Amino acid sequence: MNQNSTSYLCWICRSLFKEDYVKPNKVLPFFDHHVDISSLEASANEKCYICLRLMEALCYMKKDSEAQCSFNTQCYIANLDKTPGQIYVAFYVYQSKRWMKTLPFRALPSQSVKKDMATFDLPTSTSRPRTLDQARQWLSCCLSEHKACSRVPDHWLPTRLVEVRKSGSIFAARLCYGSDLNSETHYLTLSHCWGKTPFFVLTRDNHDQMVQSIPIASLSPIFADAMRITVGLGYKYLWIDSLCIIQQEPGSLDWLKESLTMHLVYGNGVCNLAASGFSDGKEGLLLSSDIRDIQPPEADFARVSVGPIPPKRAMIILEEYGTDVLQAPLHQRAWVYQEQIMAPRILHFARRQMYWECRSKLSSELFPKSCPDTVMDSQWPSGAMNPVYASLLDLSFTIPTEHFYDAWCRIVEMYSNASLTYSTDKFPALSGLAKSFVPRLKDEYLAGMWRRDLHCELLWYIHDDGEPSSTYRAPTWSWASVDGRIYFLRRRYGTWSAISRILDVITVPVSQDLTGQLKGGHLRIRGLLRQVRLASVPKGDLDNKCFSLENEERSSSPDSGPAPLRLRQRGGPHPDAPPLDILVNPCIPNIWHAEEVFFMPVIYYPSEIEGSSTFEGLVLAPEKSMKGTYKKIGVFFFYRTTVEAAFAPDTAFDERYHEDFDGSNEYTIRII
Repeated sequence: MNQNSTSYLCWICRSLFKEDYVKPNKVLPFFDHHVDISSLEASANEKCYICLRLMEALCYMKKDSEAQCSFNTQCYIANLDKTPGQIYVAFYVYQSKRWMKTLPFRALPSQSVKKDMATFDLPTSTSRPRTLDQARQWLSCCLSEHKACSRVPDHWLPTRLVEVRKSGSIFAARLCYGSDLNSETHYLTLSHCWGKTPFFVLTRDNHDQMVQSIPIASLSPIFADAMRITVGLGYKYLWIDSLCIIQQEPGSLDWLKESLTMHLVYGNGVCNLAASGFSDGKEGLLLSSDIRDIQPPEADFARVSVGPIPPKRAMIILEEYGTDVLQAPLHQRAWVYQEQIMAPRILHFARRQMYWECRSKLSSELFPKSCPDTVMDSQWPSGAMNPVYASLLDLSFTIPTEHFYDAWCRIVEMYSNASLTYSTDKFPALSGLAKSFVPRLKDEYLAGMWRRDLHCELLWYIHDDGEPSSTYRAPTWSWASVDGRIYFLRRRYGTWSAISRILDVITVPVSQDLTGQLKGGHLRIRGLLRQVRLASVPKGDLDNKCFSLENEERSSSPDSGPAPLRLRQRGGPHPDAPPLDILVNPCIPNIWHAEEVFFMPVIYYPSEIEGSSTFEGLVLAPEKSMKGTYKKIGVFFFYRTTVEAAFAPDTAFDERYHEDFDGSNEYTIRII
């Protein structure tokens, strides 16, 4: 590595690597790093590679005097396996003695890292030509050499495109229509955050003028740079949502029509330009940056290294792609998920450097040939490189159907945590992606789920900060009925069997688009049903609790129906504690505030080990005004093999609790 461009480490960080030898598979004690936030800020201001990243990661933390006094960072160094070259370094941040953040590194021998790393010469600011030159190399290589990235084009063009021209040093642009262009015309797409600051967009009023000329001087820096990059990569046409779809019209027919083709817009573009690191358009994509911001620092591990491996090591941030891209502002925007999953190639413009992602590889300016595994995120491949996503565009790929259902649930989990300007876009922002799954699954799309996988997909629950949507968006059995991150219980234990029967599912779309907004829907299901009751109401949070099953004395009156199952909150892993029978996860806050609560088992995971079979099902609250009708309020695990006995009542429920009863032990109910 060029010594002049090696990143800087403050004296506090350098001193950490002069500790005693780290034995294989052993972890040294924690070392003090910074004792307060002022010390960390001082090192970050000096551009210490490690401390600067810690400060950026902690920008959300409190900066008051109390927080500063209770703030500290620590470090540990470990040899994670028997290979002496594998040294793991982690920085832990604590506030009020509570862990807040971890910044992990691999300390790899500099000699082995250097061969894959780009060489940078002074001056230390990356120049605009260098950035575009690297982008051209990646794109050219992909188009000419990557068989996995090539496919037969659909010859489909968006309704509108921005045509960009360059004469000398002057750029000009205008709005044009795809119907007026050759069907083999190639174009790029842009993904960006809108931000809160108003910017120039296409409207009915300026449409005719934009067909003649788009005033580049009036555009946001990101739009202007995207046009320069388009020309720099050898193309003339660019698709930008706010310039190619008419804006500022509530309920716009143009928006409704165009939003249905987003999977085609991004799927047929040559490459997606992703403004990953930018929360709005105030800054351009081609920012200059100090090379030392991306060049990993070297540290002397002379007292840590083992054997003949040189002590000089490069500090490579683990999962840097995840930090720079997946956790960046653009990926907090819900619409971006279908945009980037459908795009065959992506140029991610992060704050410090640019990343290339296609079906064949992930690269960065630091590692232009290919990023090492240490740089990739644990969720990666999450975009273009995922073979499931690639096969959405190329039906010649052979992928098991089960993988598509798993991929869909994973997409929904990430998507549910992203933000929408308008909550009514919950389905539209995923509509294009759903349409792309249809030919692969040959299945029916129902309120964000798939009919043949519905038993599993019904079993979702919310994260801590989730809550029901304030306006109707979907039936309560759909994840789209809540705001906040959701998780699926799906397939945790392998092969499962259905112990309930879904009789029919009805969804009522607002328009003719079955993947768009809904105005109603219900699900009818037949299965075991049992009312449950807490033996005592726990203090504080009533959700995510573990329970033991108690026997309930049978009611003396057969007319009052089956006695409820009694659940007692389990206090914790104590030798005398009752067994853990049931774990409940909520779909709405405070589910035990419901006046009546019912359980219906849905699927069963058999096990050859006695007592380890599990059942999963729905937690339901009856709608008093509607016979046999319920709302979903949670999900549950049942850890015993005796679920049939627990759910086999000796008398039938009153008719108001069901639509139908088979005379034995199964009830038909409706969930809205």
